[in-house]
Amino acid sequence: MASEEHNRTTLRAVLLAAIMALSMVAMGAAGFAGTAVADGSEVGEIEVDTAENLIAAAAGDEVDGEVVEEDGTITVTEDIEVTDADDGDPNVQILVDGVTLTGETDDVEISGLDADDEISSGTGGFIKVGEEGEESVTDGVTISDLTLTFEDDPDSGTGDPVIRILDPGVTVDNVDATKRSHGGNFDQVVNIEEDGNGAVIENSVLQSGGELALDGQGGDSGETGVGANAIITDQVGDATIDDNTLRAEAFQDDGIHVFGGSDTEIVNTDFEDGDQLGEDGAYVTGVDEEDLDDILENNDNTFDPDAVVVDDSIVVEPAEGEVLNLDTGERFDSGTAIQDAINEADGDHTLLVGPGTYEESIIDVKGLTLESVEDADTTEIVLDEEGSAATVTVDADGVTVDGFTVTRQNGEAFSQGISVDDSDNVVIENNILNEEGDNSGDDINTQAILVTTEDSSSDDVTVEDNNVSDFGEGVALSTQSDNPIADVTVEDNTFSGVGIGVKVSNTDDSETSIDGTIENNDITDNEFGVYVIGTDEDARIDGGLDYEPVNVDDLSLTDNNIESNDEGVVNNGANELTATSNWWGEATGPSDEGSGDGDSVSENVDFAPWLVEAGGDDIDPSLEIFLTDDSDDNQFNSVDQVEIGIDAVGAGTDDGFVEAFDFNLILEDDDETVETFTVDDIDDIVEGLNLGEEVDELDDGDYTLTIEPTESVYDGLDAFDDDVLEDDVSFGIEEPTETTGTGTTGTSSADPATSETQTTTVSDARSGEAGVTVTTGQSSVSAITFSDEDASGTVSVAEFDDVPADSPQLDADRPTFGVTEVTVPDDQRDQSATLEFTVDADALEDADTDADDVVVLRAPEDAEEFETLDTSAETNGDTVTVTAETPGFSLFVVSSADEVEADDDADADEDDEPDAEPTDDESDEADETEDGIPGFGVVVALVSLIATALLVTRRRRNG
Repeated sequence: MASEEHNRTTLRAVLLAAIMALSMVAMGAAGFAGTAVADGSEVGEIEVDTAENLIAAAAGDEVDGEVVEEDGTITVTEDIEVTDADDGDPNVQILVDGVTLTGETDDVEISGLDADDEISSGTGGFIKVGEEGEESVTDGVTISDLTLTFEDDPDSGTGDPVIRILDPGVTVDNVDATKRSHGGNFDQVVNIEEDGNGAVIENSVLQSGGELALDGQGGDSGETGVGANAIITDQVGDATIDDNTLRAEAFQDDGIHVFGGSDTEIVNTDFEDGDQLGEDGAYVTGVDEEDLDDILENNDNTFDPDAVVVDDSIVVEPAEGEVLNLDTGERFDSGTAIQDAINEADGDHTLLVGPGTYEESIIDVKGLTLESVEDADTTEIVLDEEGSAATVTVDADGVTVDGFTVTRQNGEAFSQGISVDDSDNVVIENNILNEEGDNSGDDINTQAILVTTEDSSSDDVTVEDNNVSDFGEGVALSTQSDNPIADVTVEDNTFSGVGIGVKVSNTDDSETSIDGTIENNDITDNEFGVYVIGTDEDARIDGGLDYEPVNVDDLSLTDNNIESNDEGVVNNGANELTATSNWWGEATGPSDEGSGDGDSVSENVDFAPWLVEAGGDDIDPSLEIFLTDDSDDNQFNSVDQVEIGIDAVGAGTDDGFVEAFDFNLILEDDDETVETFTVDDIDDIVEGLNLGEEVDELDDGDYTLTIEPTESVYDGLDAFDDDVLEDDVSFGIEEPTETTGTGTTGTSSADPATSETQTTTVSDARSGEAGVTVTTGQSSVSAITFSDEDASGTVSVAEFDDVPADSPQLDADRPTFGVTEVTVPDDQRDQSATLEFTVDADALEDADTDADDVVVLRAPEDAEEFETLDTSAETNGDTVTVTAETPGFSLFVVSSADEVEADDDADADEDDEPDAEPTDDESDEADETEDGIPGFGVVVALVSLIATALLVTRRRRNG
């Protein structure tokens, strides 16, 4: 029995040791550090569910035996209605440094006051941070995750804010605050006062009057609504208002009012219901003008409705039928609102015009800008009566008319849409001008825009981005009384369906001048595109005026689209009109005095060079002959070996200018013409032409090829007469000589690995895509895309049957599917490009290679080994397209990623090899984990220990 007792004792000891060890293992999974678990409580954290506890905790008083300390938290757990103390102190005053007032969830609401409560007017605040009249007592206070509702007494409303900030570093985050006001001064949702530097109001909804506010000094007692949402006084250095929604049932004053222009950042904020702003109310006011522009345009704020800057405020833009003076803030909404606003404006004012239809206007205020708030499609100025008056008359310097539909109805001769008389520094832009009524589009002398001189000159007048139709004349530049027009600009306009797109004339007794530019206009589908009138006999209309020649020596007509007019440009002025670099509707240029097929041009017009497409480049073609089968010294065995190409480059070559004319290739020997043959389609020769097909067998000797036009298409085109044809090309033909030791005949022995060489002119085959793509038609390199958009010249592709001996070599077992050497112009040799190779799918299958395993290898010059390029492959039926990115050009090989794998027997032999002994690290790791269980090896050892103990006990019992 003693022995059995001893055995039991021993067993118990072993089991106890094992259990302790297992416990240690379990603890070891988490480590032995930290044997105690924190209880989760934080000193100073207080939960409150009554108004009294909330007020006490916020003031730093004891609640349930605890006092919230610095960086502590007051968590509201119930809806609380806070009533004011008898002495008129604020409802909830936070006097604890760094405290956070938060709700347990987002829907915890704190509401008050009762209808019977009264507090001191303008001195309180539903929640106030800091002590009024004292230096800062708190820092870093946060109010978050609360719904706050504060309603003044209906009979004695005080205007106290929902949140009043008196100390620095306060954050209001994710708060839904509503101020239901019944009148009183200082009605705000949030009031940031003098020491509230660094305050942050974010992620919150602030509303009043049943719906908005952030500033303001509100309305009279008994009125509903509030002034605004936040006051930033001139004592506040900075504050941030970020990602909020400001919502109002009625603004009596402003959304955000910043006193003193303090550094306040307003970003990502939605200003809603802005149409409820009071007459003088603003979304934002009191901010420096530069900062206002950022708030309006750059800070991701939104305004409903749209807003504009007026002086130091952001206000609602003018409504339909309303005109707003952006310098004074005055608004006009009568039936003649534009003219009323002009009459009240001083110099340099801007009048912003809301959408709608308005009566005629005479602008006689210097420096005035008349601008539509939307655009010409929605804002119209109309003169609906017969007569010769203009709808809009500009009779002062520095005037801008921007963004209107200007309509002239039932106009008589010499009536206008917009007339600029004797005025300097005038801009007429972004307008739509049309004429309606019985006379629209007739040959009467009506002008959409007239720039004229009567009592003085008109200088620096700009007419741009206007759309003109139906008038007798689009823009008329007309000098009178010996007063010139100087520095006029007519650009980026559209003139369509009018009698004359642009008319230039002089009605003075003597010659006067018109200086300036007419450029980048669309002048299409008119009776005349541009007309320079010389005398009254020459004029196309009888306007009752005596026309005299006008000096246009300093007037230029450039970069315009002059197309589909009955007549293009007519000049009967005193001197030649410069009309170069225009598009005439055809790449061959203008007709009549020109040799092309485009709109006509008269005498006395300099029209060359012209554009080869609308908005394109000037004509600048270049034809260059090159040898596509070039030898090292340009020496060939026979004429059949000589293949030539012509490279047509420069503007005009793609769209028909060069192709429009035939030219001759002249073959000369010792300055004597041997053969001349005509090329009537440059596309036939750009890809290469065998000279032997065009001429008979040539004797040995030296030859020269030159190009000449077959007709005088370049006559008068001095801009490129001498430059269009490049240097000649020379070559020689000599009898082949015997080469000993090879059994072949010729001047040299070709590399037996070479199978084919082809040269191609660089010409973009994939217009609209990035880079310049050349297609070769070969199977090895089927396409080359140069990254350089200006790539030009020729490309040679040589295909080899095998990797040349002087290049790096591949392993014997590694298959090749293409060996190619690409030669490009010197300036492209080290430029990046994309190569496309075409590989037979059967070849890949025979080599037991998948398309995904194909790579392109490159052997840079003098390299000892290949580099592998970034490669992709796509199977297309019987072929595989292989694409590779290369940093330059040299020899390329299409191969498999690796050599062919060894036989299966070799794999079997490898499988018979004994398993390697585990490393020490692997053994340790096995002890550490097994099936994801930490310490599994230790557990196994302990189980073995228990088993051993049981075995020992059994043996002793049996013994």
